[in-house]
Amino acid sequence: MNARTTYSRFSAADGWLLVCSGGILLGFAALVWVGSASGLGLLIGGAALPTPVQNSPLLFLIPLAGAVGLVTTLWGLLKPTRKGTAALLNFAAGLAALAYFVTFAVANMGYFIGTIRFTGVGFWVALMGSAGLIIQMIAPRGRKRKPVEAEPQTAAGRMAQGAAEVASAAGSMLTAPVRAAIRPFTTGCVALAFGFGACVACAFFLPSSFQAILDIVRNATVRSYVLVTEITGRPVLKVIVYEADVTAVAVVQRDMGALGALFGEGAEIRGKVRVNLGADLKAEQFGVLSCEIDAGSVQEFIGRAPLAGTAFDANAIRKAAYDAFKQEAAKQAIDQFWQKARSDMLNRFEIWAVDLAVPEAPTLTTCPVESGESTTP
Repeated sequence: MNARTTYSRFSAADGWLLVCSGGILLGFAALVWVGSASGLGLLIGGAALPTPVQNSPLLFLIPLAGAVGLVTTLWGLLKPTRKGTAALLNFAAGLAALAYFVTFAVANMGYFIGTIRFTGVGFWVALMGSAGLIIQMIAPRGRKRKPVEAEPQTAAGRMAQGAAEVASAAGSMLTAPVRAAIRPFTTGCVALAFGFGACVACAFFLPSSFQAILDIVRNATVRSYVLVTEITGRPVLKVIVYEADVTAVAVVQRDMGALGALFGEGAEIRGKVRVNLGADLKAEQFGVLSCEIDAGSVQEFIGRAPLAGTAFDANAIRKAAYDAFKQEAAKQAIDQFWQKARSDMLNRFEIWAVDLAVPEAPTLTTCPVESGESTTP
């Protein structure tokens, strides 16, 4: 009588693999990956990435790894003797998925701390699931040696053996969750005791330290980066007004160095702004009269590190990005078109005999904020 290696019909490792592979697929297809796009949206095209972020061409390995993990785990449940092979295939799938995250990190190495602020929940769920496919190699599966019985020679004997195997498999599937919960019970108790002790220790030592860190974080400055991609202007039939259409990208981030991985946040705004140049005759002020954001053209990407909410208001970085966006648009409009607008004003003042001097440099150089007006569209 020979012997063969087999495993439990359902073990904690199988549950772990189902969670990891399912999490990879869910994170890729349904959750935010980078910016405001899902991984599926980036793979099939059409989704825009925030300006600092460079994606890896190995993104296709993520859904492939999730699918391989799910299929091989189910295969191992149906054929327990093949769980060793299934574990190796899951390990290879985890390594393939991890290759994407490594190449993603390499592609964004120059701006890594800032880049990870734009990653979403799906990105991190898939990363943890990929690591889980690798770690499962050391998980217990109830391995045992089972003697191989001789095949019954009669039809009745074969039918009886088949019925016994079906009943045994059904019983194993029904009792598997109970057995899977009982096995890690002792380990869970130890972990619970350790966690309780850690919480008690933190109650004495963490509050003051955490508050000190928050004080440092809240004092972090905001840096703005603006890239103007297009600017056009045209005079219109309005009294001493020149309209400038500016298309730009503004990026704002907290400057916190190493703490940015935990508390950092960043925002990017893309879109068009119409800047009206002219004169306020009553106040005798010249320059930017108004800034109008084209809401239909705006794309925004907000990235926040895990603990950013403990230190900063969620809308503060978004407001800072819109402010930087509009003010840079005003600056570009003045640089490009102020002289044309000034010349138009001088000609009209001369025709209308208006005794009003127009200065060489504008006195209104920023976008005004009217009472009750929001800086965001």
